[in-house]
Amino acid sequence: MGSPEDEEKQIDLISFILVVLVVAVLPFVAIPKVVNTPVNTWYFLDIHGYSKMVFLIIISMIMLTLMGFKRLARKQHIKICLPLALFLLWVLVSLFFAKDRAVAFHGYPLRWQGFVAYFCYAVVFTFIVNMVKKKDIGKILTAYFIAVSISAIHSIVNYYGIEPLNIITKTFFDAKIVPEISRGTLGNRNTAGAFFTIPTVMSLVMFLKSKSYEKNILYYSYLVLSYAALLVSLTRVAWLGAIGAIALTIWVFRKYFKEYLKKFLLIAVSFAIILVLLDVSGNGRIVGRYYSMKDQFKQAYDGNVEQFGSSRIFIYGKAFKVIAEHPIVGTGPDCFAYYSVITREEYEKHPELSGIGYFDKVHSEYLEYAATMGIPALMFYLWFLLSIFIPWIKKGKEISPEIFAILLGLTGYLLQACFNFGTISTLPGVFVLLGILKNALGKEKNEENNERIENFADDSAVIDINDNTH
Repeated sequence: MGSPEDEEKQIDLISFILVVLVVAVLPFVAIPKVVNTPVNTWYFLDIHGYSKMVFLIIISMIMLTLMGFKRLARKQHIKICLPLALFLLWVLVSLFFAKDRAVAFHGYPLRWQGFVAYFCYAVVFTFIVNMVKKKDIGKILTAYFIAVSISAIHSIVNYYGIEPLNIITKTFFDAKIVPEISRGTLGNRNTAGAFFTIPTVMSLVMFLKSKSYEKNILYYSYLVLSYAALLVSLTRVAWLGAIGAIALTIWVFRKYFKEYLKKFLLIAVSFAIILVLLDVSGNGRIVGRYYSMKDQFKQAYDGNVEQFGSSRIFIYGKAFKVIAEHPIVGTGPDCFAYYSVITREEYEKHPELSGIGYFDKVHSEYLEYAATMGIPALMFYLWFLLSIFIPWIKKGKEISPEIFAILLGLTGYLLQACFNFGTISTLPGVFVLLGILKNALGKEKNEENNERIENFADDSAVIDINDNTH
């Protein structure tokens, strides 16, 4: 039997591997499975969702076992986030009032955002807060960016109508992935847009702050790939989320503008060149998204407001109706489809909905929580987010570059989430990053403020967002 020190090292190594599996391997898990939807009973080949859910459940159970060992065998305290625990409890309460408890438990087929998913997200977050060492955070972020880069290349290839995975799906499943609507192993374009919003902003911040030549090249490479993948997602709400977070970044760096002027210019020129190259080579599809939005504005001005945002206003109308009818417990986790079947009258009024039987997602993460799990669930979730963000904002001065990058990257995600929905491809990574923020916040009680994270940061030290002198 090894010494306690050796045992601790083994636990640390296993903990690191488990987190890397979530943040850098899970996005690539794609094993086809035939599923049928309970509303209208359609059959689909689920390539991107089901296998990821099973993978996450397995990892979460191992994480629970390790935390249980720490608590029971080592008698060590496990910190629980109160607002997250209350959110999860309310998701469970909502499940018992759902029209279809089975769907509320495991999630709607293809989406898989039922109670089980939220339970796993909470486990991942709690595990990172309690089990991950600060020295490993840099390695976790590096693994994350490597995974993002690979996924970005795959998504760019999809943009040009090429899907390498079709070699497998055609041979073994007699099926074809349509690269025009899919991106990498993430799922549809909306999911990819949400996924790439975070690393685009994070790598931009790290590139600005880095003073190491080698790491400048590395962060710039991450930035270029993430930004290109974000563009080819053709997801306007993700673009807006990234723009909002980048605008906030510029505002924070305004007092240091001269110092970072060359890098800002390089980023601006690179972004413009990449945009032009991708748009021209892609038959104007990127700029075409702007013109389609312009057309939607025109239709809204002419009176057809509900079609705006790819019919988001229409969906939100149904969501608000559900909230009015079920304000406390909602429809049940991931059960919105049961309340959003399109009627004959709605088809006649909105011909653009032809071919759509129902909407299974609200297309607003926050509105969906209120509609499917009740207003209390939304309040607990917002409390959970604020309990992490506000302490860092209050610190104001001397936020380390990596923490600042995560804060702004998640800000971009949370902005686009106003008009997009969370998925099994994106939310595990989001909760990993939230866990890192909470972990670093807790460590600061015993360590010097924002000590440089090993193997990731360089000599750029800290960012002082309140400093008026330079």
